[in-house]
Amino acid sequence: MRVRWLLPLCLWLYAGIAGAAGVTPPVDLSRLDGRHDLAGAVSLLVDPTGARGWQDVVAADAAGDFRPVDADFARGYTTDALWLRIGVLAAPGNTRSHWLQVLPPFLDDLQLYVVADGVLLHHQQRGDRHPVAAIELPSGATLLQLPKLQQPAVLYL
Repeated sequence: MRVRWLLPLCLWLYAGIAGAAGVTPPVDLSRLDGRHDLAGAVSLLVDPTGARGWQDVVAADAAGDFRPVDADFARGYTTDALWLRIGVLAAPGNTRSHWLQVLPPFLDDLQLYVVADGVLLHHQQRGDRHPVAAIELPSGATLLQLPKLQQPAVLYL
């Protein structure tokens, strides 16, 4: 009789732990040298209507609506807006430049919002729907230059 409720209890506890783990650990930019895999640092929010703006997404983040994604995350072709969240740490006096490479390079609309304490610090647009002339570094890959952050922030894409 005890075995019957033990498995559901274990699954319920696991679901509670996994659900509570919506916030992934931040990436410490001061410790990065060269390339860094963001596996384990990315969370996902699916917006089926594509109507959410960055402020709505920040509110959804505060509500715990983002969920961690696996290292081999692939959604395939979809009309949903997929919001990715990456927390970053930076120290005052930071002078280093960091770039974020996003794959695949043929996205229709990619927007980066850098937010700290609810304030938009930086915004970039990439993708097939935006002019190539606006890109700082033309490349076959989608590259986004991060601002030289002086405080912890969250990247929303």
